Amino acid sequence: MMGSMLRRASPGDGSTLSLDFTTGTLDPALSFTRASSGTYLGADGLVKTASTNVARFEYDTSGNPLGLLIEAAATNLLAHTERLDDTQVSSEQYWVTTYTISGSTNGITGPDGVANSATQFAPIGGNGTCIATAAMGTSAQRTFSFWAKQSSGSTNLEYTLNNGSTWVAVTTTSSWKRFVIAATTAAQRVGFRFAVNNVYEIGKVQLEAGSGASSYIPTGASQGSRSSDSCSIPMSAFGFVTTGGTFQVNFRRGEFGSTNERSAISTDYVAGRWIGAIHNSGSTTGTLTWWDGTGQLTRTTQTAGANKLAYSFGANAGSGATLQLPVSLSINGSTTSGTFGNGTSNGANVPNLANIAYLVIGAASSSTAAPAYSTANRDFLNNCVSLVKYWPTRLPDAQLTNLTT
Repeated sequence: MMGSMLRRASPGDGSTLSLDFTTGTLDPALSFTRASSGTYLGADGLVKTASTNVARFEYDTSGNPLGLLIEAAATNLLAHTERLDDTQVSSEQYWVTTYTISGSTNGITGPDGVANSATQFAPIGGNGTCIATAAMGTSAQRTFSFWAKQSSGSTNLEYTLNNGSTWVAVTTTSSWKRFVIAATTAAQRVGFRFAVNNVYEIGKVQLEAGSGASSYIPTGASQGSRSSDSCSIPMSAFGFVTTGGTFQVNFRRGEFGSTNERSAISTDYVAGRWIGAIHNSGSTTGTLTWWDGTGQLTRTTQTAGANKLAYSFGANAGSGATLQLPVSLSINGSTTSGTFGNGTSNGANVPNLANIAYLVIGAASSSTAAPAYSTANRDFLNNCVSLVKYWPTRLPDAQLTNLTT
């Protein structure tokens, strides 16, 4: 395994681990699982489906690779979210429609390129609506998302979050586009309104808990769920040393979930302590790293899109309550140095490098054996990691700045 990792290292830079996830492949030393299928946007702009335990490599709408997609488990709270026009028995009336469809009722090709995976709405005789019967409560944030396009007409599609009391227009074009509506804790009953003499196409509708949209989760007669992604590698696979080292991770800022904290990479969780590169998704600032149970080193220069982060560490000094760990953090060209442990009382909260066994990618772990991801500690990245590197030495701060610029 280690030889595989060394062959991936950049020539001459001294790194012993170099994972480039924009290539669309996983190094064999990595362990990856997901207990369900999952969707992602492919290089051709179509929504793809990866089978159980198959990694997803996401692309942007222009076909540029973004990296390995790591998400927490999620549930689509709506039913029949691909074919909104399906005729249901009385107990399955998930969408109430007040329109007349002109043309076929068998559906159309959706944003996945699959026939009959979306619905065309061409109301005649007046505006029409299609509203979900299920009403969601106010106990938590929920995010509404959908794919839509417009075949003809000049009036944009409208959506509602409150059973038609308020309608908001989105700009639809002749190409499929995913629309993500800002999360709200208000009671939600979602749907669409169509202007007369316009033809709209809608598919892959989703309503989920959290502050942002995750990848689409198909549903049929009931809600659908996606399991979490898990990706890790033993430290022994790339020559991790306890005398000092450096990690680099390039990632995209994640959004959805129950908290604002997202882990790009982290070590396994040992005795309540771990080392991780964390960021705050609630704003464009607030990147954290090296959480020790009581505090962290902080930079406030992350961006809403792609970010470059590097951190280095020296050897543990002292023991017990006097244990200390020197660290440096750089993100997008801004670098800070500091020390964990004050040398008198909180050394027990400092991660002991000798106890670290795994590197976890795109989340934080809750155990040391076959790391289990856990939202009890730090949440999933809920986005893409494009690069992970490791050097078995503590690089100087100036070099960290260069790596992240």
